[in-house]
Amino acid sequence: MGKGSLSFYISLYIVVFITMIDHSTISPIVAQYAKSLGASDSLAGIIVASYSMSALISLPVVGLLLDKVSRAGVVQSLILADLAVVYLYTLPRSPTELLVVRALHGAVDSALFPGILAVFRDMVTRRLETGFTLYWVVTGTPIAIGSLLARTVVLHYGFRGVFYALIPLYVAGLIASIEISRRYREALARRALWEGPRDPVALGTLVAAYVSAYILYTGIGTVVGSMSISLTRGLGLPREAAAAEVAWWAFQATLFSLLVMAFTARHVVREVSKALWALAIGLSGVALSMGLLLVSIESLSRTLSSLFFGVALGTVLPASSKIVSDTHYKYRGRASALLSVSFLTGVITGAVASSRLLETAHGLYTNYLPAAAGASLGLLLVLYVASRRRASRST
Repeated sequence: MGKGSLSFYISLYIVVFITMIDHSTISPIVAQYAKSLGASDSLAGIIVASYSMSALISLPVVGLLLDKVSRAGVVQSLILADLAVVYLYTLPRSPTELLVVRALHGAVDSALFPGILAVFRDMVTRRLETGFTLYWVVTGTPIAIGSLLARTVVLHYGFRGVFYALIPLYVAGLIASIEISRRYREALARRALWEGPRDPVALGTLVAAYVSAYILYTGIGTVVGSMSISLTRGLGLPREAAAAEVAWWAFQATLFSLLVMAFTARHVVREVSKALWALAIGLSGVALSMGLLLVSIESLSRTLSSLFFGVALGTVLPASSKIVSDTHYKYRGRASALLSVSFLTGVITGAVASSRLLETAHGLYTNYLPAAAGASLGLLLVLYVASRRRASRST
């Protein structure tokens, strides 16, 4: 990219930031917001889960749209729709109304990540190492600060204050998306969009990326879905204190992942083999993180677990997105959408399996076993794919 590229990059990273900040600020407060409207515990859980349910339905459709029409145009439309949905969050007076808004949010918001990832890879062809590093640092920052921002705003201005605070950000994102769309159309007219690598991404490599992303988010679902319960049962912490400890674990993991991403993203873009080894390191981090919690959930174990999980986040996220976005231009939208499906199904699997184990299995911390075992099996798969790729290259 040449003249005017700075305005494109600024616009791109604004949209990347906004893509993550609304989810990372809204998700931590949805359950309590629902209960403030009169929802029962079970209904609050359904409202929280409705985001993922609707997203699993919409993502394949949006992925197809990303490949059939202007990707930048789809992103612009999604941001406009997301702006409307964020405002709708301020209106519910009953749990049922909030359920509808939450489902709409999942259908729209979840599609922004694959959309902007595909646009990024279409457009950014020079200085890819720097661009990709910034992409993931900008992506990780709102994840790290989102829950803390939400807590601060809720304490001072209530639940609806969070949504009102997000509206100006989305207006800025909409303006940024107009610039992105303009530059995208220009590049399309010049046939300057990146079509894909000379050698197509192998199916086994794609499977390794999707499986790694799924397992990573199985770990997240396990922590979000059951850690507070195991802290209450195992250490006798009150529910509020247990919830705060889960939030602190997530904050430490995400913050540490930013440091890892700054190093990893620069290297994984160079070649697929490095991305595969980054996946292997990340799955080792998941296995160690969940393995520590299998043994103990005392403070030291939780701290070490969060650091290992930070390594996993900082390696699997950039490596999997690099592999997926290296698919051919014609399929990049659907490939990116499938990565988001892997994230969502991983969270659902981890939350359901871990909470179910807490109810039925013997042993206090067995809820962490599926994620630890899954990471170990996933590691074997990635190592197998990497070894096969190396063997094929040497013959």
